[in-house]
Amino acid sequence: MKPTSGLHINYRRLIIITITKKLFTTVFGTVIILVTLTNFLPFASTKSGNHHLLFGLFIASASLIVFHLSIGIIALATATYTHYSVWFLRIFGLVFAFAAIVGFASGHTVLGILPINLADNLLHSFFAIALLTAGFAIQE
Repeated sequence: MKPTSGLHINYRRLIIITITKKLFTTVFGTVIILVTLTNFLPFASTKSGNHHLLFGLFIASASLIVFHLSIGIIALATATYTHYSVWFLRIFGLVFAFAAIVGFASGHTVLGILPINLADNLLHSFFAIALLTAGFAIQE
């Protein structure tokens, strides 16, 4: 009979969780960069009033492009280690939640810096839920 210390580590589950968080962060970073870069394609952006709209829905300003590209780059940089990936998911989940709440409250800008509309607020809410769920709900 083999003695046990009471500590049992399910390595298979740990590997799946590690891959899941890193993969989620990688996919999120890649998608947000690619979608943000579509702002530079003439057929993807239309002019509406004072703003350009990506796919006719989302406000596309220089500040938002820089903001989203930065987040995508940070996501890809942190996706190499599970610990960094978890912190990215949690911190930027809170950032997107803050942006959504302030956006819904103000209606037109986030802190007077980032112009937004309802579609942006809904997208930021979705990002917040997805990132926070991946960062907190999938436990090691």
